[in-house]
Amino acid sequence: MNDQTFILHQAVADRNALIGAVLVESGQLSTQQRDQVILEQQSTGLRFGEAAQALGLLDSVAVDRALARQFGYPVMPVGAGSLATQLSMAYEPFSRQSEAVRSIRSQLMLRWFNESRKTLTIAGVSGGEGVSLFVANLAIAFSQLGRNVLLVDANLRQPSQRRIFGIQERPGLADMLAGRSAHAAITRIAPFPGLSLLQAGTLPPNPQELFARDAHDLLQRTVVRAYDIVLFDAPAFSVCVDALSLAERSQGVLLVLRRDRTAVCEAQAAAQLISESGARMIGTVLVDS
Repeated sequence: MNDQTFILHQAVADRNALIGAVLVESGQLSTQQRDQVILEQQSTGLRFGEAAQALGLLDSVAVDRALARQFGYPVMPVGAGSLATQLSMAYEPFSRQSEAVRSIRSQLMLRWFNESRKTLTIAGVSGGEGVSLFVANLAIAFSQLGRNVLLVDANLRQPSQRRIFGIQERPGLADMLAGRSAHAAITRIAPFPGLSLLQAGTLPPNPQELFARDAHDLLQRTVVRAYDIVLFDAPAFSVCVDALSLAERSQGVLLVLRRDRTAVCEAQAAAQLISESGARMIGTVLVDS
């Protein structure tokens, strides 16, 4: 065996030891089972996770989670924490739904976000499209990429992000725009380094007027510049005109449609409103019903 072959085999052995250690530490394998998997590897040439599955000791989900931990990819254990179970990026980052979110993340990185464009408004057409859950998953996806992300719940009529992330009610966007709270209203989401949430806060009787105030421009100039990516979870276009105010300032809008629910004529009307506002509709996302 030459030196290069020895180094390669040693690197593989080191990786196997790491993933084995992760699985033992998490209680998913005993040390005896880990050694059994290693013996299976030596006789079959399978990777550690494949050998563990072949022996019936682990399923693919457990292997994926161990790999995520090994490479420092933040993932929540099933049933842990107070996050909504529908956050696939938190609980099932290797599922089909999560792969779809990552695909959208990649497109946005290529087509929209750069040093001069940090903000994006995401809104539905008529309500009930599942926008808030989609935005929450997308925010987690960007944070898992190592970005410093701020998710702003800008739906000051029916906010959802505080419930989705299971955090206590506190002053938020409405309070900041009304001049009653400062940057302390922003909450770090502990399981995901780099992810912060500005919840809606005290629901005002005049959200449209709040978005029109100079304080909103100040928010853009001060808070926004501290982050790599800022996502605004906006109310549906057919419900109110709040989303248009957000669209004008962020310049970019991602429109969310729901399969078998969003009417084509309503989607076309929303696209027309976005165009007339001077914002750019950078694309549409179709979510399952």
